[in-house]
Amino acid sequence: MLDISFIVPLYNQEKYIIPCLDSIINAGLPKNEYEIIVWNDGSTDKSEELILDYKQSNPSIILYTGTNHGVSYSRNQAILKAGGQYIWFVDSDDLVKSSEVRHLLVAALSNNLDMIAFNWESLLPNGRVESGIHNISDTRPQSGRLVYLNNMITMAPWAFLYKRQFLLNHNLTFPENYKTCEDIQFNQKALFLAEKVELSSRVGYVYRHLHLSATKGRGNRVVEDQIRRLKDEIEWFSDKNDSSFLQTIVYRNLREINVWLAWADSKAQRFDEIKSALKGYGVKSGTGIQAVFILLMKYFPKQVFCVQRWLNKMRRKIHH
Repeated sequence: MLDISFIVPLYNQEKYIIPCLDSIINAGLPKNEYEIIVWNDGSTDKSEELILDYKQSNPSIILYTGTNHGVSYSRNQAILKAGGQYIWFVDSDDLVKSSEVRHLLVAALSNNLDMIAFNWESLLPNGRVESGIHNISDTRPQSGRLVYLNNMITMAPWAFLYKRQFLLNHNLTFPENYKTCEDIQFNQKALFLAEKVELSSRVGYVYRHLHLSATKGRGNRVVEDQIRRLKDEIEWFSDKNDSSFLQTIVYRNLREINVWLAWADSKAQRFDEIKSALKGYGVKSGTGIQAVFILLMKYFPKQVFCVQRWLNKMRRKIHH
């Protein structure tokens, strides 16, 4: 069995796909230890042509091509095809830190981890590199539940290595009915179920910031998916007998929704949808900040949003 499968969903990334693959190849892993699965999700540019040429000198690359179904479908199909003990999801416009790949893989293999999380960097359009948000420190293996409750970590799938058998045993897949936010739900479930998770302070990934502005159209899509995700997660976690975990999920989801509402239309409708999503959810953990925030959002989402916007404006004035 291979040690690791790199899964690279691909859609119209002719400008970035070769640097992405180079960063994996340059990690220097023995060819009999890894594979790179590129799932071409119906690209209409020269991406497939570039891959076909590139793989002639790189036999570790396996190319699958199909019609466009979205990134979740591509990842889910590639999980089934993968032959590695561990999986690393890599976006086709990003890079792995070649020098860190071996270290992270050895940590996962030697400790038989379900997941390992690591730090990352942002590559800005002007070429400047910045540290990613939510930097983490080294920990010993612990349950994913404790990792989630006690840390703020990036929930993108490229910020983890996953044991493939762990994903299969729990039937963990990316939801294919979302246009955004699919990775957050995937990782919340994965961390809840994982028994051995380690945090590493190593910087393993470079996220390329492309110019994706928070437009009205994008804001609407994100808020719609976040509210749908909130409903789905309340339903999925409600019978798991872990009110602390569910409350933390609801709290963090509502915080994200409150941010994205600034770029959404039909705010009155969104406020009603938030109330509806929370209607059957009862806060069980007293009067802590999470419980208070959830209760306020359950009954007064408009007022909470307005207060948050006012506070943000005050902070900007103070900083300027």
